[in-house]
Amino acid sequence: MNWIFKIVLFAVILFAVSCEYVDFLGIVSSRSQNVRERFIDKDNLPVILPPYVADTSNFSFLVIADLHYYDGDEKYFKDISADDRFDEISFIVVCGDVAQSGLKHQYDYLLEDLKNVNVPVYYVIGNHDLYNNGYAEWRSILGRTVYDFKIGDNHFIFTDTANGTIGSDQKNWIIDTLSASNSINKFVFSHYSPTDKEFQSPTALSYPEDAYFLYDVLEKYGVKYYMCGHLHFYDEKEIRGVKYIIVNTAQNSSNKYLKISIINNTILKNIY
Repeated sequence: MNWIFKIVLFAVILFAVSCEYVDFLGIVSSRSQNVRERFIDKDNLPVILPPYVADTSNFSFLVIADLHYYDGDEKYFKDISADDRFDEISFIVVCGDVAQSGLKHQYDYLLEDLKNVNVPVYYVIGNHDLYNNGYAEWRSILGRTVYDFKIGDNHFIFTDTANGTIGSDQKNWIIDTLSASNSINKFVFSHYSPTDKEFQSPTALSYPEDAYFLYDVLEKYGVKYYMCGHLHFYDEKEIRGVKYIIVNTAQNSSNKYLKISIINNTILKNIY
């Protein structure tokens, strides 16, 4: 083996082992549980309770995505609390990638920033949250990756697509949850989008069958919105009566806050 190649190979391996920005070893061999195991594990974790909302027919919430806490300088919730456009929100939803590479100190940065906000925050797990066996930290700090709750006639459903797949167990749960719901407004939150803008791509859900499943089931049960992150741009489209929104990364300077207002059970949307 050429000695230059050996040096380069050694440097790459050293970088892969020491770098915390990405999980290079995880690309080759995943050390995180798969979506089925996380789905089963939810029953071992505390139930996630809905926020208190004084008027369940009139309230608002904020949706953000892709925080990627990494060096501790990120102050997303501090910025939200300082913004008078969001004074009346009842809760916040984060559509995945809370941590850059699934490490404990990155979740510690989240916990420190959460001291700046006085409303509940609900999370969807993202692919970056699985890096470096990050699910162990996630379940310890944030709990379940699949759950739902209702606020009046509004049903909020949180799903796990962190591996780029839905899985048969979760599909059955989604069907059961939606079919049993008589809520006027149904919202589904996830990390991966069924499509990357107009077409299926490696950055969307891994299997076209999963996208078709969502299109069929969400239409059948009258879901109003499917909101996700992952792609670091803002996009929205309506497919078979369901509005699909990709929320921009919170690291961006604009179009990064999606505010949903419920006014007498009618949905209003604003992007800032």
